[in-house]
Amino acid sequence: MGAEARQTPGMDAFTHPNLHARIINDLLQATLRAHIAIVDLWTGRHAAALCTALRLTNEGFAEHLGTAVRTVAKWKARPDTVLTMELQQALDTSLAHACRDAQIRFALLLGKLTFGQLAVALYAADIPETGPHTLPADEVITLAAQGLERLGYERVRELDARTRKINRHYLRELDSSSPTRIQAITDEWKAVSAQLWPDEQRMQRCTDLAFINRQSGSAVVS
Repeated sequence: MGAEARQTPGMDAFTHPNLHARIINDLLQATLRAHIAIVDLWTGRHAAALCTALRLTNEGFAEHLGTAVRTVAKWKARPDTVLTMELQQALDTSLAHACRDAQIRFALLLGKLTFGQLAVALYAADIPETGPHTLPADEVITLAAQGLERLGYERVRELDARTRKINRHYLRELDSSSPTRIQAITDEWKAVSAQLWPDEQRMQRCTDLAFINRQSGSAVVS
């Protein structure tokens, strides 16, 4: 048998740049879905978040799950209620089959992004350059979902981790430096940060929005 015949079928797919990029993207999206679409124990809070993420009314969500409208209303009124096993399974299925945008909204409503990750996601979105100091929670969720869609969850995590690493490094430098070195270190810090975030004012606005969101107790930030 010749060498050509012994080649593993389909291996040439990984040498095709477009197909390889698509496979990598599919794997990253699968990672995002796995991170989002798993709930260990469904409570009223989780069910209400899924209802909102799917943009359904109480009536629509009840019909979607095959349960009573009063049951959905009870979940929203009593967020700590633990659902029956039958409803847990129905909600597992509903979340797993939800579109990706709905899954992202669900994750944001449950605070599955850290403070830094939210700032990164907002930076990638069509955030208003000017306007009020804060934004309604539902608008923050919409913008964060848009940023996650554009960057992908893994890229958001990576950029947040790099930003935190840079900040920790230069904070240590400032802490141990002499007064005469403070300005030089600060300038270097700004220059390195600008390589990640060219629009400093935009990133500051996103950071402020993420901070306000956390301080207000909104569910977007864990």
